[in-house]
Amino acid sequence: MCAIALLDAHYDDSSRQGRVACLVAADWGAAEPKSQHVLAVYDVKPYRPGHFFERELPGLLAIFGVVREPLEAIVVDGYVDLAGC
Repeated sequence: MCAIALLDAHYDDSSRQGRVACLVAADWGAAEPKSQHVLAVYDVKPYRPGHFFERELPGLLAIFGVVREPLEAIVVDGYVDLAGC
């Protein structure tokens, strides 16, 4: 079974910079990530509804340059339960 990538991003419109984060879980029931990655992104485009490919997608794709595990699934901007954190 391959791992699962859980991704999200944050952008600062005033500086046009942001960060993309990726947690890699061994499987759907994993309580802890097997790896985690954070990548700074620059020259972020302004938010435009319906234009995910301009603002969010470049950073999300870039983080896969550092993720080495083979992946079964990718979850973008998913809901998580951080009880106990």
